[in-house]
Amino acid sequence: MSVKKLILPAVAVTALAGGVAGYFYFNGAPGDSATPLGIAKVIPDQAYMAAFISTDEKNWAKLKQFGTPEAQQAVDKSVKEFQQKVLTESNVDVDKDLKPWMGNVMVAMMPSTNAKEPNVLMAIAIKDKVSALSFANKLKSDAKVKSTETDYKGVKISEVVSEKSKKPSYAAVLKDSYLVLSSDKKAIEQSIETLQGSPSFATKPEAAPLLSQSDGEAVVARFYLPDYAGMVQAMSGSSSAPLNASTLEQLKRVKSMVGNVSIDEVGLRLKGAVKVDPQTAIEFKPSPGKVVAQFPTDTFALVSGANLSSYWSQVVTQSKDSPEAKQVIEAMRSGSQTIGLNLDNDIFGWMNGEFAIGMMPLNQGMLAQLGFGGAMVFNTSDRKTAEATLSKLDTIGKSQSLAIAQRDVNGKKVTEWQTPQGALLGHGWLDDNTVFIAMGDQLVTTMSSQPNPSLETSDSFKAVTASLPKQNIGYFYMDMEKTMTLVNKVTPVSQKSAMQPETTAILNSIKGVGGTTTQTDKTTSQFEAVLALKPAK
Repeated sequence: MSVKKLILPAVAVTALAGGVAGYFYFNGAPGDSATPLGIAKVIPDQAYMAAFISTDEKNWAKLKQFGTPEAQQAVDKSVKEFQQKVLTESNVDVDKDLKPWMGNVMVAMMPSTNAKEPNVLMAIAIKDKVSALSFANKLKSDAKVKSTETDYKGVKISEVVSEKSKKPSYAAVLKDSYLVLSSDKKAIEQSIETLQGSPSFATKPEAAPLLSQSDGEAVVARFYLPDYAGMVQAMSGSSSAPLNASTLEQLKRVKSMVGNVSIDEVGLRLKGAVKVDPQTAIEFKPSPGKVVAQFPTDTFALVSGANLSSYWSQVVTQSKDSPEAKQVIEAMRSGSQTIGLNLDNDIFGWMNGEFAIGMMPLNQGMLAQLGFGGAMVFNTSDRKTAEATLSKLDTIGKSQSLAIAQRDVNGKKVTEWQTPQGALLGHGWLDDNTVFIAMGDQLVTTMSSQPNPSLETSDSFKAVTASLPKQNIGYFYMDMEKTMTLVNKVTPVSQKSAMQPETTAILNSIKGVGGTTTQTDKTTSQFEAVLALKPAK
């Protein structure tokens, strides 16, 4: 069920029937009930995923320090339009009616027999009983909403049907501190049973330690997948096109996942961890991080890492237990063989050092109309095999009527695939162990020299990656300002006009995107990503 469909009933059912609403008034504020662990105590253990959303305005207010005026206006407009659509039937004012009493929220995914409409259970911590009582009294007189009550194990469940939706939604107040909501009455009943002693999401052995974690940051949202295999099983079982057994087993190799979104001085930050089955874990080695220095400052996108040959070998070994994975690998091998290359030896075999793939703007040569080109840099301890592979590629190029020629660029011997319009690509050695391949003669010239200054010294790259872990297995980086400039340059006017102004405004408020991954051990990977935003003007 969509969040949009759920929020209107969620607001309406807060009428909660007079006796329960009155009970609010005589009880104090909840203690730890608004923490992730506290709210999880009213979520049934059948839930296979949960997301915690903070309503702390101090944290959300930090977003005001970012964004262009156009972007802030676009966000404000979207929020107001959403509120108007959702709350139009209830005559509800978010600031006056909801904010005073709504505490933190947890949204849980429950097992469902309907593949198209997952079963959602929402639990809201009530932070101010008096405000909740006032709001409940306001809604009790709303003629557009019909509410009836039933009793389940001593707890009143409100069934609410709005005049417009005609579909029932259900709600109950638990421990005088939580409002639980769902379109499925059974989910509410399970939540009541949880309150009265049945296992909860907080008691799951896999979930409890995750729910207790605190990063000491301005966290605005968290998500928990303590049993990833269980989630896959549940979703596959209710799907109209269930996964086959082999694929299901592959997906089950991920044991758990947890993450949070916070707001800091850079912008939005996503941090999390993934735990996998020890028998299928792939061990990643830290990347030296030196290859970034081989790229110029105008590089607008980059992916780096190290030791592709080792990863490929581990993937091949693990694919023996999966017919689908094995089929993909064999298809890749067959594709390489059609051009005379052995995928395992000629390609991955010598890629045992650091590597990076970058994208840069182009304004001359045969790729100038495209506006950008790419370059790859590989560090290897097996130069002999790498040179043999490049020689085979040159032979392939020659068979396609391309002129294969060598020229001296900045004191380095470079081999180019030339056309009447210019070089298609070129490759050469930067030192005894480092080879590059670049698209277009402009980039061949650029990559042949040690760029000064290089990408790692650029303000944009530092702004996005400076706060990411240094001991990592590689970077993902994108300079959004340069990317948008290039997109605007090559996008036809007709397509530009089709893009929503709000979308353009938000994209233009992003400085860059960066991310990296580290490994604490063979079975646990930690990821971190940053959405760097422009300061507000």
